[in-house]
Amino acid sequence: MTQNTTSAEQGCLFCAVVRHAGDGWNITTESKERERSLLDRDARTIKDALASAG
Repeated sequence: MTQNTTSAEQGCLFCAVVRHAGDGWNITTESKERERSLLDRDARTIKDALASAG
């Protein structure tokens, strides 16, 4: 039996928003520089998750 879950319920870190030309929908963000230790920690977490998914 397959259970349908949203990406948020699956713990999605990066999710895609499907776009179409002329859809008039925008995301405005502010770019912030993160400390190297935080970037390294996130990279290690992603690497470990990919390795365990196998």
